Amino acid sequence: MMTKAKRLGINLLRCHLKVAHPVYLDVADESGMLIWTELPSWSDCWFPADHFSTMAAVRAERMFWEILIRHWNHPCIVLQTIINESWGINLQETSQRQWLLAIFDHIKSLVGPLGRLVVDNSACEGNFHLKTDIEDFHQYYSMPDHVDKWDKWLADFAARPEWTYSTYGDAQRTGREPLLVSEFGNWGLPKLPEELPWWFELGFGTHEVARPRGVLDRFRTFRFDEIFGTFNQLAEETQRHQFSSLKYEIESIRSAIDCALRSSPEFQVGRGFINFQTARPCAIVRERLLNLDACQFPELVRL
Repeated sequence: MMTKAKRLGINLLRCHLKVAHPVYLDVADESGMLIWTELPSWSDCWFPADHFSTMAAVRAERMFWEILIRHWNHPCIVLQTIINESWGINLQETSQRQWLLAIFDHIKSLVGPLGRLVVDNSACEGNFHLKTDIEDFHQYYSMPDHVDKWDKWLADFAARPEWTYSTYGDAQRTGREPLLVSEFGNWGLPKLPEELPWWFELGFGTHEVARPRGVLDRFRTFRFDEIFGTFNQLAEETQRHQFSSLKYEIESIRSAIDCALRSSPEFQVGRGFINFQTARPCAIVRERLLNLDACQFPELVRL
């Protein structure tokens, strides 16, 4: 995976909501791949999305400490996230925001000497940052249906809007945090082998629509076979659509960088990373921070 990523010009991978295996980090160290790590969530995005308790906070801090002890000497780790999309915390509650600010400062004091950056809450619609080294945000607008919404949102985000940070008066924003679209994308279908894999019987929670089992029956029931012939031909068409959609999104992010540079010379932007999280790429628009100055910034993948 890392070899393929490097061939594409990618130099950073996001290890999303899991503790990275030591072998994974060893390979990253040896291959020169940068890694963005995250704390596993103590609450998923379905139920309860904002579960928070003293015990959860204690466990999160203990988990981070144990991860730091195990991974402290891996130079590949350059970014660390505390919370993803406010899973496990209710940012409307003052005490919970205070906890996040405090844990950010604590973690920063531990990993700062290692040259690592810290993200408090990797934000999406409905939540925000309080204090962070990277001002990132997640946004999914399907193409071409929502292309106008994507363009409007991206232009707004590039202008550093107020909605990316807390509006409760406790945000600690410098205005120089690198802007990052850390999740975006469009979905495609994989081709199916003759022998279906074991995980076809598994689902995503109780959502039957997300269970692969019966997909070929549904393909015929909805008469897609009259349009595409076979399921794998349908899969190819979705992948072609995904390709063109991602191409547009990546190029529009590059355009936003160029516009920012033209309109504000002091807005110094380094060349971005491309971060592949399964099938979802994201581009990082970043300023030079800490000892990352020495990193090579490849151009974004040219699709």
